[in-house]
Amino acid sequence: QTESRFSDIRKDVPVDLIYKVYKMAGRTDKEYYPQNLLSDVLGTGESSRFYQSLKMEKKLFTDVSAYVSGSIDTGMFIISGKLADGISYDAAEKGIAEEIEKIISANITDIELQRTKNMIETDIAGGYTSVLSKAQGLATAEMLEDAALINQELERFENVTQQDVRNAAEYLFQPQRCSTLYYGTQSKK
Repeated sequence: QTESRFSDIRKDVPVDLIYKVYKMAGRTDKEYYPQNLLSDVLGTGESSRFYQSLKMEKKLFTDVSAYVSGSIDTGMFIISGKLADGISYDAAEKGIAEEIEKIISANITDIELQRTKNMIETDIAGGYTSVLSKAQGLATAEMLEDAALINQELERFENVTQQDVRNAAEYLFQPQRCSTLYYGTQSKK
C-alpha cells in the first residue's frame, strides 16, 4: 500500500464503529514481535493506553482495542473502536492520533513493557496446556519456520526493548500505510 485509503459506510446499525488498519510485518519477521507487543500496550486490557485514555478519561469510546492478525504473510495491525453516544468520528480520530503520537514521541514505560511481556508469557504458557494445543503449536511453528520456533517465541518477545516498540510505532503509523473505515448509523455524517 502506497497511499492511505478511506471508506465511509452508513447502514441501519446500533453503534458507530471505526477501524484503522495498518500493514505490518509477517509472522516470521523479527519486526513482528515489537509490533505485536505495541498492540498490547495500546489496546489490550483495562490497563492499556487506549482503554485508560480514550474510554475511561476522555469517554470517546465504549470499547476500543488494538490487535494484530499474525499470519504467514504480511499481517494487519488493527485499531477498532465503538464510539460513545454523541462522539464524532473527528473526535475519535483525534483521540487515537494523540495516543499514537505519544507512543512515537516517547518510549513506553518500564512498567508497561514488563506488564505486557508478563501478559504475553502467560498467554504463551497457557496456550499449550493440552496435547492438541501443543500439536497445533508445533505444526504452526513448523509451517512458519521450524518446529523449534515454539520454544523460541517467548524469548523473542522477551528481547523486545522500549526502543524497539517506539521504532515499531514510527514505522507502522505512517498515514500512507493506513486504511480507515467508518461504519456508522445513517444519521451520522
